[in-house]
Amino acid sequence: VKKRGFFFVDSLTSSRSKAYQTARRLHIAAAGRNIFLDNLHEKSAILHQLNKLKKHAQKYGHAVGIGHPFPETAQAIGQFIKDINDSDVSLVYMSSIL
Repeated sequence: VKKRGFFFVDSLTSSRSKAYQTARRLHIAAAGRNIFLDNLHEKSAILHQLNKLKKHAQKYGHAVGIGHPFPETAQAIGQFIKDINDSDVSLVYMSSIL
């Protein structure tokens, strides 16, 4: 990963994950997710998670959300993008956060 200039994002699906700390110890650019978007495959629930992600970003300067390529997730993200058009939050590539 390091030799190729890649980075690592820990989805933190386990509370015992050591991946982020290991990556940092090996001097690999890394981050962990702040909000999991689609535990529930319902657009309204995903929008709720996206709004939590927005609040986290506003408080800390950035936030990392992870989700799956479910149709409901894509629809919710599409709506969220329209809703944040005139706000102080924007979606960016993960590499720009690292």
